[in-house]
Amino acid sequence: MELVATAKQNLNVTYNGTEDKVTLPSVQDGAAVTWILKDSVQSSIVNISTGSINRAGLPANTDVVLIATITSGTVSDTKEFTINIQAENIEPESITSKAITNFDFSFEYATQARKESKKITSTDFQSNPKHFTISDGTVTIPVDLTWNIPLNGFSSGQVVGSAVDSFIQDYYNAHGINLGNRTVAGMGFGDTFFITTFKTGSDASITLGGNDWSFFFDNNHYTGTDEDRSKNRTFNVSDGTNTATILLEWEYIDMDDLVSDLNYQLASVSVTTKKVNATQFQLVANSAEITITITGTDKSQFFEN
Repeated sequence: MELVATAKQNLNVTYNGTEDKVTLPSVQDGAAVTWILKDSVQSSIVNISTGSINRAGLPANTDVVLIATITSGTVSDTKEFTINIQAENIEPESITSKAITNFDFSFEYATQARKESKKITSTDFQSNPKHFTISDGTVTIPVDLTWNIPLNGFSSGQVVGSAVDSFIQDYYNAHGINLGNRTVAGMGFGDTFFITTFKTGSDASITLGGNDWSFFFDNNHYTGTDEDRSKNRTFNVSDGTNTATILLEWEYIDMDDLVSDLNYQLASVSVTTKKVNATQFQLVANSAEITITITGTDKSQFFEN
């Protein structure tokens, strides 16, 4: 875009934001042209020597008046040219995620060592006695089922589980150990019963021994499991002032569910999450002045840069 120095009247030229510079010619139609700004303070907006215009931070519709002195031979004339500069339209920064096809970021709690018995079809152990032992790795507890256990309105699993727990409690009482400190318990529901540790984790275990453990269980050793956070993901989002640590530790229904949780976790920063499509989300700065910075362990799983 050029300002024509031979114009006969003031010009109102709108800078539309699609070009980087306005070229101010030093010579036009054989005449020598020199330029000055009517308001020298506006030298931060227009550079006379290069013709470049800086629109950063300008309010909308800023008028800059240029004075051209046109000299041809002995004839000299002065003209004013008004440029109406539109404010630079800066969109807030946005960062789009990679495609996410698996929304399962859940963690699993540590579990007890716990085993369910086979189905109990009879509680008559008088005619069919059963003997086995329960060990937590430190103590070994004998269980001797030798009587016909009445149901009295309870299920077969309930009464056998209760009988097994009675042997466990009797062992601790006989050895002067507070029942609050016992490590294993027996309980039943329906037509099966369980033997379980109170402790959780892979170092919690139960080993069954004796002649008849296989009558009740398929195997004689089982352990607990440790907490599993291998599916969890984390990254940090900063707006230049505050940083939010994002922790994904649930199985989300879909992208809408994930976006909702991300916005909850981003409450402390000036960044909002928006759904792009079923597999992508977008982090959007709340204003054009904010620069989004993403860091953290799993940043690369969700973002390109």
